Amino acid sequence: MSSTVRALVLVLGGLLPLLAAEAAEAQGSFGAYAVRATESFDGANGVGVQAAVSFPVLPLEAFVAGDRFSPDCDGCSMWGGSIGVNVTVLPLGLASGYVTGGLVRRRVDLGEELDSVTDDAFNLGVGMRAGLGGLNAFLEGRYEFFDDGEVVLRLGLMF
Repeated sequence: MSSTVRALVLVLGGLLPLLAAEAAEAQGSFGAYAVRATESFDGANGVGVQAAVSFPVLPLEAFVAGDRFSPDCDGCSMWGGSIGVNVTVLPLGLASGYVTGGLVRRRVDLGEELDSVTDDAFNLGVGMRAGLGGLNAFLEGRYEFFDDGEVVLRLGLMF
């Protein structure tokens, strides 16, 4: 066996128990938030829910979220769903900053006489979270790369 292969086996052999232990310590959280899409319908407010899994040793959190907006027009509706990751970049004790990115799907219904539109896009943004114990507040802004673009702001609590 070559020295390169031996080194690779040693590295992987050392990482596998660490990764297995890390997966066993994964922490789940769930939360709700207020959301504002700044461009659609000249600004639409809504609510959302999010479930996340984080790993204590890694500065990484994976999430899935759903939004329901209430546009100011008769018969209109808008909802969205997203999956992505938050990467902590600025830990400050009880507060921390993070970068977020992922995929978003948005559906817009313009009323009974008009068709609905469903579109997918990437998103990228920044956020801050602060908390104590199992309760964390967060504020996040992200840009969704649809054809017309969309800035989305979220303010919420995770448990």
